Amino acid sequence: IAAGCSVELQWLEPPYADLVTNEALVDLYVDNAARVGRHPMRPTAATRITGSTDMGNVSQVLPVIHPMVAVSPPEVAIHTPDFATYAAGTEGDRAVVDAAKALAMTVVDLWLDGDARTAVGNSSDQGGAG
Repeated sequence: IAAGCSVELQWLEPPYADLVTNEALVDLYVDNAARVGRHPMRPTAATRITGSTDMGNVSQVLPVIHPMVAVSPPEVAIHTPDFATYAAGTEGDRAVVDAAKALAMTVVDLWLDGDARTAVGNSSDQGGAG
């Protein structure tokens, strides 16, 4: 009010849409993750990891991925003291750096490769994008 501004809000349903992963973008990321020494698993019905994210709505209109990078051995559950120890140590630092490198390399692929951009834009797994 003090700045003389106003806003009008319109609530859109559903408030939390399902996440739609762009598989063409996943392919680029997986290749780059391998280049930095990571070997991502593709989720299946048996290996799917459940987590939370608020980017489902965004994924309905833009190509997105939601990669997870291992910080600890698979038998260490997240949100535990053991996990915190790994996350605060060299394993956690390495995970952050590796993920940042793989994501940055994926962006460079999109900048430099028109075919990659087209594949990501045309991915049939992408809700609403084209």
